[in-house]
Amino acid sequence: YVKRAYPSGRGFLRDSVKIKQPEKKYHEWEQSFDFCLYYMSRLCSRGGTIFDPYVGGGTTAIASKILGLNFIGIDNDENALSTTVKRLEEMV
Repeated sequence: YVKRAYPSGRGFLRDSVKIKQPEKKYHEWEQSFDFCLYYMSRLCSRGGTIFDPYVGGGTTAIASKILGLNFIGIDNDENALSTTVKRLEEMV
């Protein structure tokens, strides 16, 4: 939210990041991989740690590994955790 006049006056700034829609291949709540990479690369220092309390299909875990970030993830769905572990192992 911007208090002062911003190009078109007061109000909310819109994000201009173009992202592809997630495929929902690994989990029904799967998020966009492009979205993860974009924000994580800008908001996290190299070697930093990401915590994901809802691992789901592992998109954030995969993005963390690609970006050289540490990752801590939890989920109450054993299938989701298995999917994430499998995806991470396939990257090796």
